[in-house]
Amino acid sequence: TRYSIMVKEIDNHLKQLYDLLDSFYEKEELVFCLTSDHGVTYLAKEEYLLAEALTNTPLFIRSPGIKSGDDHSLVQSVDIFPNLLYLSNIDMPKSKTDGKLWSVLGENERDYVLTESIYKSKYELKIRSKTFIYGLKCSIENDRINLKGVTKKFWEISKEDKYEKKEIDCENQYFEEFDKIAMKYISSIKEV
Repeated sequence: TRYSIMVKEIDNHLKQLYDLLDSFYEKEELVFCLTSDHGVTYLAKEEYLLAEALTNTPLFIRSPGIKSGDDHSLVQSVDIFPNLLYLSNIDMPKSKTDGKLWSVLGENERDYVLTESIYKSKYELKIRSKTFIYGLKCSIENDRINLKGVTKKFWEISKEDKYEKKEIDCENQYFEEFDKIAMKYISSIKEV
């Protein structure tokens, strides 16, 4: 398939890059991070900007402080900078970022990740845990999020396939928890 051909091609290029880095540095001297700004578009079963296949992005880390293997923890892009500093033994400057250390470095895994889209006069927010996905869509007026006419949906994620989900009723305690997180986040935004 096209996907497996692309993966093999990327593997070959990464091997060339790793070999080059290994020729200049010892493994203990190097922290390497590779990620993407989006997931795989042709795996998306839905055609919208915040589809699961687009928001699940790859993140590869090679560092003396991390063991080889797969980790499927929830991570946000805001976490990358503080973790690279940590792995490089550089103190994190005081800032108001929401970045936190990854669970492979001893921290607790995130309970959820948040992603949003602001396009023209449309605002979309997704909050994802390992079990549920909360979605909110509304409009933007005068550079502010307008909750009039808001639509909210709630899905349960399949245990077999993280890209499969089933819409469920919004009348439950989990939806209410996610809705509180969303409203708190939206109220913290001054302008879009």
